[in-house]
Amino acid sequence: MDALKVAEIWGDLVGRNTVDIDDDFFFDLNGNSLMAAAVVARTSELSGVPLELRDLYLATTPRELAEHLAAIGARLAELSAGVPATGVLPAVAAALAELSAAAAERLLLPDTVVRTADPEEEEAVGGRRIALLREYRGAGRCEVESADAEEAVLRRGDGLAFRLRPAGPVLEIGTVEVARHG
Repeated sequence: MDALKVAEIWGDLVGRNTVDIDDDFFFDLNGNSLMAAAVVARTSELSGVPLELRDLYLATTPRELAEHLAAIGARLAELSAGVPATGVLPAVAAALAELSAAAAERLLLPDTVVRTADPEEEEAVGGRRIALLREYRGAGRCEVESADAEEAVLRRGDGLAFRLRPAGPVLEIGTVEVARHG
């Protein structure tokens, strides 16, 4: 999706006839969080690229968001291409660390259930899968410590480490104690 199309979407949603590709969503267009949610949902829907609200805070102009969309799409394609060789888990872990929970969720099979390691917790399906992945990923920096077909361990910037483990159609997620390297 190019910057002109992004500007057109923004114009429709903020009630402007024209939006320049260098207009800042928040400062030039007086965007707010409710409008931002609509912009992200509509842009994601039309582009086919999973976006989250934080993406609009990282790329606040149509030009920047179009470039961001292209980068996310290219990285997801690259990760998807590696799935036959490595399995889906390393790709999901990389997408979760580098991109977003929505991007990681896009790599899961539609019938995959995400659940915590706690048997008392409810299983997450549909949109709840993204929420559970986002809850563990957090809002800051996140890095893959290790990942193979059986297990991935990620560490957030705040030091919390969490593990992803596939079990058939279930992806189990939970916190772990691991030694910090470096």
